[in-house]
Amino acid sequence: LFLGANLVPHWHGSALNGDLTPTVNLKFYSDNLLELKRGIGKLILSAPLVPPQVAVLYSQPSLFAAMGTFGANEWQSSQTAWNALLKDLKIDFKFIPYQEFARAIPEVKVVILPAAIALSAQQRQNLDAFMQAGGTVIADFAPGHYNEHGTLQAVPAAEIRPRATDLELAANPQIGIPALTGRFQVALPDEAVMQVKTVGKGRMIIFNFLVGSYQKVSLGGVGGETSTVKTGAEQLCQNLRTLVGGILNNSAVTPNCNIVDEQGKSFPCTTMLRSSGKNQVFGILQFDGSEKENYIGRPETGRLVTVTLPVSGHIYDARNGKYIGQGNQFSTRVVTDLAQVFTILQDQAEVMEMDLQPVVSPGGTQHVRLRSGSGQQVFRLEVVHPDGSVLPWYSRNLLAPDGQAEWSFQLAFNDPDRQGQYPLPGDKPAAAAPGTPWRIRAINVATGARCEKTFMLQ
Repeated sequence: LFLGANLVPHWHGSALNGDLTPTVNLKFYSDNLLELKRGIGKLILSAPLVPPQVAVLYSQPSLFAAMGTFGANEWQSSQTAWNALLKDLKIDFKFIPYQEFARAIPEVKVVILPAAIALSAQQRQNLDAFMQAGGTVIADFAPGHYNEHGTLQAVPAAEIRPRATDLELAANPQIGIPALTGRFQVALPDEAVMQVKTVGKGRMIIFNFLVGSYQKVSLGGVGGETSTVKTGAEQLCQNLRTLVGGILNNSAVTPNCNIVDEQGKSFPCTTMLRSSGKNQVFGILQFDGSEKENYIGRPETGRLVTVTLPVSGHIYDARNGKYIGQGNQFSTRVVTDLAQVFTILQDQAEVMEMDLQPVVSPGGTQHVRLRSGSGQQVFRLEVVHPDGSVLPWYSRNLLAPDGQAEWSFQLAFNDPDRQGQYPLPGDKPAAAAPGTPWRIRAINVATGARCEKTFMLQ
């Protein structure tokens, strides 16, 4: 969701135990999905991502060439590692499919080629034009060693035969490259560990090693339907973050935030910053896909971190509906695998106001007006039957431009006869006495401000 996905796949194998009781995973999955559908998802997706400054090539021809040379798993590890590395550096990026890459390169500052060993002539020309105009290209593991059909293009022609090698890379402060040590898969043993080539106003930086040691994903199960994530040694990961972070900083690429732990060290995690005009949505997630029985820790066990944002405003904890304070910096505890969502508003939104019709006849239409805050907001509107159950077919997530929204819905002729049907999790329906009013409650998803009013159906 932080990266823009508006759907989530679910594999049925992890839903039920052998005795057909729901698994703990399913309960966690269900609770989180219900929370997302009650407004958090719309809050995030309705705010566009800040345009990324980095593009990452996804090259299917390179995968096929890797299958015949150094292996598909190593190629996949390069994709996975770059993905994790950029996230930990708080760098927003987007993937470019190889077909689009052959047409044009988007307006970014840096293009990354993860194990892009197969490039077409048109892709090479586009890369050259990108660098001539001042762009930076970062490539690992013999970029363009083959063409898009897997034919060797290197001169002298040599098949890629990687081997594990202990590397020591000298620092180059002029281009933001620090010293680096570690054990890596070197593509071409006779080539330099790193090459920096000036092309027009730009440059190309070539690593002669895979960064796959940063993070590996191992697929399991019958057909790869389960996965285990293994992160590299912390010192190695820190070295790679310093190396790539220095190059990106020297290329005028800035992270979407700065997060440090209690010792003042950079804290690796996935972050998201989205903007809907004057207001922003910010997210933090430290993901650990390793195998363990308990995925979610207790909040008090989380790592205390300090977050500094590039924007200032009134900061709210959206998932807990709490006001944190005003400014561009705050502290929080990051619990592994537990996402946090914050909103940064230019004006406080502590009050939710609602207007509705006090009496509606069966089959009639109820019209609701909501107001809270300024700038784009998202409101959750829920209609509660007299028996206490929320009616999902009347409930809505409303996008509220400039803090205002309206919603009309027609009630059914047989609604007065409905009692205790279809309760949602958390509902406790009970027989309602005649004359018990209906309720409509509204919540500002960004701040937790809420309001509840009643009306009679008669």
